[in-house]
Amino acid sequence: NARVVESQLAAALLATHHGMIPKNAARNINNLLDFENRVRDHGDPRGGTTIDAANLVASLLPEDSYSAADIEAALETPMRIIFEGQPALLAAVEHLTTTGFRLRDRALHVYSEALRVRQFRLLCEGASTSEDTLVALGELMDISHESCQLLYECSCPELDELVVTCKQLGAAGARLTGAGWGGCAVVLLREDQLG
Repeated sequence: NARVVESQLAAALLATHHGMIPKNAARNINNLLDFENRVRDHGDPRGGTTIDAANLVASLLPEDSYSAADIEAALETPMRIIFEGQPALLAAVEHLTTTGFRLRDRALHVYSEALRVRQFRLLCEGASTSEDTLVALGELMDISHESCQLLYECSCPELDELVVTCKQLGAAGARLTGAGWGGCAVVLLREDQLG
């Protein structure tokens, strides 16, 4: 729930930097896709694609974390109003109030992950079984895991170790899968490595 909160707040703050009235952003921008659509729908000369949204994150949100007070001031709305009727998200807000809200990192992960998924799909649709394609798919998986680990912080030491071990044993790529915070990894192997 903390990542849901951070992503929603990042989207709302981005929308205010994009000219939306703060209280309207707090009320109407619920996720990063909402912000991406706003950029597209308002004919922004900077573009309206996922790449453009990712670039706007890098330029509009500071690298360090926000405090709850910073966010409430920027959105002109208290957190209890933004997440009214959502007790799980309010609990996440309380937790994040002690640790800080890492809005830039969360938004960068979401947008860059969406781009990686599209790139992965295009490589697969190319139907090439070449070594170059396998290497490119593996690199996308590796970058994805690193982003999950560092920007979204949804990995754990055991899963990181599993991914590193798979790579050391010759996997083309490896990353966590599922919701994160432990559990499973998906590994890309060459056919001759099976069995």
